Amino acid sequence: MPAGDWLWPAIWLLPVNNTYGDWPKSGEIDIAETRGNNHTYSQGGNNIINSAIHWGPNKDNDGWWRNNVKRAALHTTFSADFHTFGMEWSEKYLFTYVDNRLLQVSYIAFDQPLWERGQFPLSDDNGTRLINPWSATGRFSTPFDQEFYLILNVAVGGTNGWFQDGHSGKPWVDASPSARVDFWNSRHDWHRTWGNDARMLVKSVKVCHDLTRNSFVLCAFSLILVVDLAAKGIQWLLNALLVMFGRKNYAMCIRHGGHVASMSRYFLQGTHTGHSLGGSSSHIELHRWLEQASSISWVDNIKIAAMI
Repeated sequence: MPAGDWLWPAIWLLPVNNTYGDWPKSGEIDIAETRGNNHTYSQGGNNIINSAIHWGPNKDNDGWWRNNVKRAALHTTFSADFHTFGMEWSEKYLFTYVDNRLLQVSYIAFDQPLWERGQFPLSDDNGTRLINPWSATGRFSTPFDQEFYLILNVAVGGTNGWFQDGHSGKPWVDASPSARVDFWNSRHDWHRTWGNDARMLVKSVKVCHDLTRNSFVLCAFSLILVVDLAAKGIQWLLNALLVMFGRKNYAMCIRHGGHVASMSRYFLQGTHTGHSLGGSSSHIELHRWLEQASSISWVDNIKIAAMI
């Protein structure tokens, strides 16, 4: 993540089509947002990430604050090194995580209508009655039951309250008509904090669709596997992969009897050691080794939609 005063990096998603109306009726998913200011910033700087979903009948009634969650970096910042910012999303739940799925940031279970979860008022401040825009679908996950697209961006400043007025030397006031000019006039203070780290560096982006479970996994792993479990058993397969990869980052789904087991049970994480039985860690070598060693066949059931 970028480092530098008043930078606002974000990894988020918006709907391809505003099926249920304009923002936030059709939803927004924030996987990770942070601030480029250092750890001394009063709201949390680049040592804190935020994750949330946005939904509501209009922009004045947005339920994001009911699920906004923060996670702090451990003895470091999110600008100091690469991190995995991930999300798993199905018709039953949506959760985000950092670095591995055990370090969960937010979790939203779609176990009740989102209109009820939002506890929205019957009418607006001006007396206009609020209408549930999602009632016709009968799905608890609406509006998060449509296609979204991924956005990676770095904004600067802003007047929506992300940087609170009067805190940590903020050089502008949101409601001021000269907010932009005031920000620019203070450039000698904030521009020197940007340096070479004032940019978002992306190593990889992977979007996986599990057709069997109708779920998506957005992650940044080195390798994704879907394998058929034969006679050797799950524990044998895990042990074999651990030996082969040492501690390489990867995620996998295990297919057994026509069902794909939960990824959370079989997630392994670490760094590649370079050792394998075949002397190579390529997808092809792993494929061949698995088939020859254990009669486990390769199943192309996860589609990688984007790799950046």
